[in-house]
Amino acid sequence: MGDIPNLPKMTMNLTVELERLVRDCAGKCMICGSAFNDHDTEHVGYDENLTPLVVGDCHAGLLSETVIRYSYSKPIYSIPPRSTVVWRYMDFSKFMALINSKSLFFTRTDRFEDPFEGAKGPLSRKQIWDDYYLEVMRTAIRNPPPGYVVTLSDDEVEKRAVELFQQLETAGNRDRTTTFVSCWYESEYESDAMWKLFSREAGYMVAISSTVDQLIMSLGDNPHIKIGRVNYIDYNKSYAPINGAVFMKRKCFEHEKEIRAVIRIMKDPPEYGYQAPVDLHQLISSIHVSPVSDNWFADLVRDATKMYGVNAPVIQSTLRDKPFF
Repeated sequence: MGDIPNLPKMTMNLTVELERLVRDCAGKCMICGSAFNDHDTEHVGYDENLTPLVVGDCHAGLLSETVIRYSYSKPIYSIPPRSTVVWRYMDFSKFMALINSKSLFFTRTDRFEDPFEGAKGPLSRKQIWDDYYLEVMRTAIRNPPPGYVVTLSDDEVEKRAVELFQQLETAGNRDRTTTFVSCWYESEYESDAMWKLFSREAGYMVAISSTVDQLIMSLGDNPHIKIGRVNYIDYNKSYAPINGAVFMKRKCFEHEKEIRAVIRIMKDPPEYGYQAPVDLHQLISSIHVSPVSDNWFADLVRDATKMYGVNAPVIQSTLRDKPFF
């Protein structure tokens, strides 16, 4: 977004601290609490006391330095409260890789088993998508912002619309190789269903519990890592949004109750996944051992955590508890 006439010039001295502030203000003016609407201008900068601020037009005059302005748009995914409890279920080898490397593996989206990862919709409904967005492109070209005049012929409009649409498709395919995801299960409690999803390896499975806040902070409070709930949709009735397909999955996966951390790596993206450095002490609240594992396996997990200096408690799954009648 460029400079707007009659507004102070942007310095573009954007820092990580300011990016965190934009994330944490959750689409509201920091002075009056007014929520931004789509396409409202979000002003980011410092007041005369060098206090960082994110404000709307209502208080833009308080900024002595305007670093950047955004055209606000509401996030296309639901952002969970930081207190939300999340779990990651994994086999022992992946657990060892986590504590040995002190890094969290983010899978490249085109490497997931689900072929719909990052998809806009089913191929059988692509023509409807194509027709709609080609018309969006034509309309945008014919109706420029105030002050601009269209002098293009119908053929030239069509040519440019097709070019823009092809760029849109290219970007969609590129996103699958530049987007990396770490998947988590949202629940206050451990899940019998999630243990059973790994039934072949269930005897050698562990689950680590954490919270959204711990996940954010353990990854260095990186504002470029987006964390949100997956929205499960019926692709026969709707499409994934252009910029939010990574947070959409088919209804058949609704049982996963997934929260995912997402990062984009545009330059030289890794072939299979990205190893994000992580503070294990901040990340892990507790380590749970599968309800069908033997006692020796729980002891092995405890020995491993001790060896690598992980101080989280190792707990035998409560699903193994015996009832009384």
